[in-house]
Amino acid sequence: MLRIMLLRHATSSRPQGVPDHERPLSPQGCHEGESIAGYMVAHGLAPDLAVVSTATRTQDTWRYVSMAFGGGMAHVAEGGLYEAELEDIMQVVRGIRQGPRSVLLVGHNPGLAETAQYLCSDFASSPMVQAKGYPPGSLAVLDFDAEQWKDIARNGGELERFITPPAGGQTPYGV
Repeated sequence: MLRIMLLRHATSSRPQGVPDHERPLSPQGCHEGESIAGYMVAHGLAPDLAVVSTATRTQDTWRYVSMAFGGGMAHVAEGGLYEAELEDIMQVVRGIRQGPRSVLLVGHNPGLAETAQYLCSDFASSPMVQAKGYPPGSLAVLDFDAEQWKDIARNGGELERFITPPAGGQTPYGV
């Protein structure tokens, strides 16, 4: 079994004069980063490998996850995930070397939502997706009955879970 976790970066700020690629997390995004990281630790969602967009907001989101797991996790900064469309993301997935069984992709929308829908036909009909879409700080966990990353195919995944940031003031991600 292979597992892909698709994490959309946490909420970013939009400082005037800062290029899109360099936008940092907002204070809300920092809270979301800490919260999703805590959720992942509490639920044993440690990736064997993280592939992270080179954008500042995705790198910052990844740092929260990495620190929550004690740091030192295998990761790759992947420029191809910035502004990536479905086919770009699938190229990254199919290019993963053998070894890791669980991979976390930290990226952007609309590419991540399109990828989740492509890989799992019932993703868009999930009640949580219907209600909230794929907001910043959301995590989709997809499981595949496959042995090699190059074999990951359309509708081959099963949605294990999809979580979104809580509304203001609620317990973070149900932790």
